[in-house]
Amino acid sequence: MSDDIWSRTAGKMREIHTEELGETLRVCVDEIGADVVVIDWREATSAFDALAVMATRLGFPDYFGSNLDALYDVASERAAAARPEMPPQVWLIKSSVAQQKQWFSIKDTLQDAMSDAAGVAVTILWWVV
Repeated sequence: MSDDIWSRTAGKMREIHTEELGETLRVCVDEIGADVVVIDWREATSAFDALAVMATRLGFPDYFGSNLDALYDVASERAAAARPEMPPQVWLIKSSVAQQKQWFSIKDTLQDAMSDAAGVAVTILWWVV
């Protein structure tokens, strides 16, 4: 069961439903040893706010330009930066249904960055609450 969860999740960007969140996080943390960073966008009122929250929570570099090109670049860099001494990282994005629809371009950018990356240094889970 856990191998199946990790193979569907690792190194990808996907939506996750509440009923599967607990078991997925258990596998990521307990079995894989991943670090989970929660990015709560529910208070953000614009895409710029959402990117600022993400940059702060994930410690994006100072040169991060708060736009989709910069998001793609940083997410791609992080996904490609696997080092054996570093655990994989899970970015758990919490948003409302309205935000998910409104910020489709952010979601699309993250999906592109993850699909172009090889490896499992970063996994992105988008949880609509």
